[in-house]
Amino acid sequence: MGGMGDSGGDTYNVVSGSRVRYLVQAREIHGDIHFHAAPATPLETATQALAHAIHAQWREELNVWDVADPSPLDVSWVADWASADHRSNVGGQVAGRADDLTDLLGAFRGLRTRRLAVLGAAGSGKTTLAGLLALEMLARPEEGEPVPVPLPLSSWDPDRDHLHDWIARRIAQDHPGLPHVDGRHPAARMVRDRLVLPVLDGLDEVPQERRARMLTGINRALAAGDPVVLTCRTAEYESLVADGPCSAPRRSSAPNPSARTRRSPTSGPRPRRGGRSGGSRWRRTCARIRTARSRTPCRPR
Repeated sequence: MGGMGDSGGDTYNVVSGSRVRYLVQAREIHGDIHFHAAPATPLETATQALAHAIHAQWREELNVWDVADPSPLDVSWVADWASADHRSNVGGQVAGRADDLTDLLGAFRGLRTRRLAVLGAAGSGKTTLAGLLALEMLARPEEGEPVPVPLPLSSWDPDRDHLHDWIARRIAQDHPGLPHVDGRHPAARMVRDRLVLPVLDGLDEVPQERRARMLTGINRALAAGDPVVLTCRTAEYESLVADGPCSAPRRSSAPNPSARTRRSPTSGPRPRRGGRSGGSRWRRTCARIRTARSRTPCRPR
């Protein structure tokens, strides 16, 4: 935005509401301007190379699936609060459409902790949504945002590998040509420095006896503030979290294309599900809240 100064002849410029990394202003410019940004560190260069490689890989993958031909299906995703943490802990609403991820990406980035469980029935598009979300993040990166790396959980053995060790090994195997840092492949350093956002696909596709251990391994590996995206079929996910305390990644919300947005308590400890009486006690509590506060059921979008 431009305007006239107090003297009546000077022009001033104001930049507001924009993400600007570098800004150059001058009254008069004669000739060329040569701008020399600070050189990237070796780790920054390697991280940018990983982002470019992931973007190219998943753009080609989704093209093979004909996801964008002519455009992604208009599948609406809404927050299923029955499988989520308290809204006060989440810090936002997550909803959007698969054919336009602007709202969904904005909502995901607005969460206090960027953790998302993508739930749905078989063939509902969970893997596709996770891949599209990763592509959208890479196409419109934010300063300091980790690189989303889609990974199939079927290749992880939680009894043998820590989550971080497995992620680092997969990145090194899938992208061996990344620029080395201090003479080594940078994957382990990227994971250690929280430069990777794991997009963990297909919890329901691993053997049933391994799923609970995977969920426990994910919980133990995530430090406060660490982001994660997880995909799973709804029934299998709900079965896992019903076996005891909410041990799933402190999930922000669980979009499901056919789910309702349900009310839940907004304060107090994280709900305990399962056990001898915990699940039924919380169901009765939620039922009383719904009855007392609203006679109109929430409707799916």
